[in-house]
Amino acid sequence: MEHYKNNHTDCHPTSRCKIDPAYEPTKKIITESFAEELLIKTIKKTTMFKNATDFSFGKDTHYVESYNNVLNIFEDKRIAFSSSEYEVRAKLATLHWNENVDRAYTSQWQAPSAANCRPKTKNVYKTKTYGYHDSIWIRYLSKIKRV
Repeated sequence: MEHYKNNHTDCHPTSRCKIDPAYEPTKKIITESFAEELLIKTIKKTTMFKNATDFSFGKDTHYVESYNNVLNIFEDKRIAFSSSEYEVRAKLATLHWNENVDRAYTSQWQAPSAANCRPKTKNVYKTKTYGYHDSIWIRYLSKIKRV
């Protein structure tokens, strides 16, 4: 709250408000106690505030980025799809991602380090699986047999 009142004594030492001598707040500075109470009340209603422990290790967005990469494979942005085709492709991408996310790896590969760079370790993952293909095909055939 103090940060929004333009008091940066308790801000993290690496924060821009501490480091940058020309720092100017991007938000309106709170001067009224009513506004402060309103902001505190709003913050306390958020899911993040109520369940802070669920977000304490959430500094990484790799799952979202990974899912978006899979969506880009199934839904090429250069091609216009109909609404139904787009929906099918989104569902296939979700099935594919769910089946292959966090798959085990067989070994780790160390990339040679360049000057002034720390070496990067990359996992060598097991081959992707496509079990959802068989599941979809079996469901499709079972519907055909009933007709």
